[in-house]
Amino acid sequence: MKKTFLSIAVLLGSLSLFAQTNQEIINKGKELTIKNGCTACHTNSGSIAPDFTVITVKYKKLKELNARFEISNVIKKGSKYLGKAPIMPAYTQISESEIRAISTYILSLSK
Repeated sequence: MKKTFLSIAVLLGSLSLFAQTNQEIINKGKELTIKNGCTACHTNSGSIAPDFTVITVKYKKLKELNARFEISNVIKKGSKYLGKAPIMPAYTQISESEIRAISTYILSLSK
């Protein structure tokens, strides 16, 4: 009985750590969207580029891994990846870990 209780406690502690880590990634992604100027175009008005919540709705029907892949490619290759006019530049200077954080933040907006 004590082993079961201990196992449950360890599992709950691990889940808590994962949730905290995920929240930290989301926070970092939000910071990076501001730092890299993403929010200058991706605003609530959607006059230049779609708001992040609109992007989230678009990719919500995909599995999370596929959604991250699509968002990552748009960040790396710009809007031409989508077959659209090259309004959004390719952000080749952003690291893979930063791209993961940004995509995690964007996808978190649908939850």
